Amino acid sequence: MVDPGVLIVSETSTLLSITFDSTMENVDTVCDKALAFVLDKITGTRKDLFSIHLALREGLINAVKHGNKEDPEKTVNCRVICRTKQSVAIEIQDQGKGFDWQGRTGIVPDCGDEHGRGLVIIQHYASEYTYNTRGNRLIFRKHLGRC
Repeated sequence: MVDPGVLIVSETSTLLSITFDSTMENVDTVCDKALAFVLDKITGTRKDLFSIHLALREGLINAVKHGNKEDPEKTVNCRVICRTKQSVAIEIQDQGKGFDWQGRTGIVPDCGDEHGRGLVIIQHYASEYTYNTRGNRLIFRKHLGRC
C-alpha cells in the first residue's frame, strides 16, 4: 500500500507508470506528469493533446471518485505507453468494486446526473477503449491525427 500523499513514478523510454493515493489533488499532478511524458514521445497536434488530456483526466477522476470513493488509503495505477509516435495507450486501474461499463456505453447522462459524463467523454475522445470484466481497469488508446 502507498502512504497517503506519495506518488510512485517509474519511467522507461516507452512507459510511464504512476501509482498514487486516491485524492483529487493528485489528479492534476498525474495529468501533468503524463502529458509531459507524452509530449516528449509523440508527434501529435494540439487537438490530439487536448483529447488525450481530457480522456486521461476523466479516467483518473472516475477512478478516484467513483472507483475508490476518494479513500486515500486506496491507490490508483496509471500507465502511459508510447511505443510509436502516432499512438498513445493509457491504462488506469483503481481498487474499487468496478461497474457494468457495457451497460453504460452510448448512454448520454441527464444534465443533473453526476455519473456517466466521464465515460461519454472518454468514448468521444479516445480512438478506442475498453474495461476489464470487473470494470475497475480502463484501457484507452488515442491514434494521433484521427478523431
